[in-house]
Amino acid sequence: MKIRRLLYLSSSIMVSLSSLLVINFGRAFAVANNCTWTGASSNNFNDATNWSSCNSTVPQTGDNLVFDNTSLGADATVNNDMTGLSAGSIVLNGSGDFGFILTGNPLTVTGGISNSASSTSSLELDMALTLTGDQTITATPGGGNFITFGDYSSPSTLNIGTSNITISQATVQANDAISGSGSITTSTPVALAGDNSGYSGDITINSGGEILVMTSTSPFGSGAVTVNSGASLYFALPGDTTVANDITLSGTGVDQSTGTLQNADFIHFGPGNGPANGGKLTLSGTVTLSSDVVYSGDLATGITGTYTPNGHTISVLAGAQGTITTPSGT
Repeated sequence: MKIRRLLYLSSSIMVSLSSLLVINFGRAFAVANNCTWTGASSNNFNDATNWSSCNSTVPQTGDNLVFDNTSLGADATVNNDMTGLSAGSIVLNGSGDFGFILTGNPLTVTGGISNSASSTSSLELDMALTLTGDQTITATPGGGNFITFGDYSSPSTLNIGTSNITISQATVQANDAISGSGSITTSTPVALAGDNSGYSGDITINSGGEILVMTSTSPFGSGAVTVNSGASLYFALPGDTTVANDITLSGTGVDQSTGTLQNADFIHFGPGNGPANGGKLTLSGTVTLSSDVVYSGDLATGITGTYTPNGHTISVLAGAQGTITTPSGT
């Protein structure tokens, strides 16, 4: 009976329904604006005069946020004074030598973060950030551009939820506390400097990538870490540190002089300096070798967890001052 009644709806109701469908269809497939920051009036997001190509208003849900550094004479700080903003992507571009520092209220990003400026520059995101949906953090190939999450002296939070995050080209420093269960995969340098105890996802370092650990407080969360051939895992710690994660190692590092696994007492990485470094590293989780690997560095490392060499060996790089000890005392 319901089907028959629907077939005989009055024409006026059908017209109304048709109009409603058109409206909803239009909204569902609306094209996002590429809202480009001009900073014409202030440093606040919630001011339409500070944006161009933004439909004469401030950014709305799904709009891309574009920051051009061509005319900058110094790093520019921009304040997100909007509430609940969910942007598409965040893009830094232009031909200048300076960058942008985004501060203020929490921000959600659904479409990735990129630094495509033609000169070396930095995009720093100093607010609570949520990445929703699988996405990429990237930069111009070979550009040496930085993307930084959180100020080193006052970090915030980076929540990736269940998203799978891929990092390529850009040099990334994560000062924020990372949380969520999604995976992180990198083929480029990444520094971890925050308390990541709220993170449970797996981390994979592919060829050309290196993760630099700058914190003794749960650097990887509780997930597994895989270092593939042509990649490195570099510890530069503020003191004696125990890491309980399961770690799989293979290869000889980014190049023969770096090693797959490193524990060193000096670093200079990315925008700014890390803490004073130096300390023994203890790996108390399961350490698995997928090939022969090379250890380098200035300090001592000990494997106290389950050690599964699979017929492979760890050798110390010639000239390295550091040592590595397996459970058997080797």
